[in-house]
Amino acid sequence: ITGLHLYGAILAALNLRARTGIGQEVETSLLNCSVASLINVASAHLNAGVEGKKWGTEHASIVPYGTFKCGKSTRIAMAGNNNKQFSAICRILRLEELIRDPLFSTNDARVLN
Repeated sequence: ITGLHLYGAILAALNLRARTGIGQEVETSLLNCSVASLINVASAHLNAGVEGKKWGTEHASIVPYGTFKCGKSTRIAMAGNNNKQFSAICRILRLEELIRDPLFSTNDARVLN
């Protein structure tokens, strides 16, 4: 996560240098980036009283999202961040019936099931 923050800061600094000729010092913090990555957990606690828990590679409000076992020792990372992406995943996996199934047809339904 820190690398992603740094990546954005470097691109912003390079863009400014290209436009103005002025260089920038870029720095980041492992702690700040770690805390920033927990914004969804913090906001759920502060706004709804939901206590945070360990999610591993999963996400509390997006399904599917995480790593999934394929075969004996292989795992793949996959995320269907919205209904369109979920439908695409279902087509790739030849599970088109899930697209129309009320238990999985929306992200809210997938989170519940």
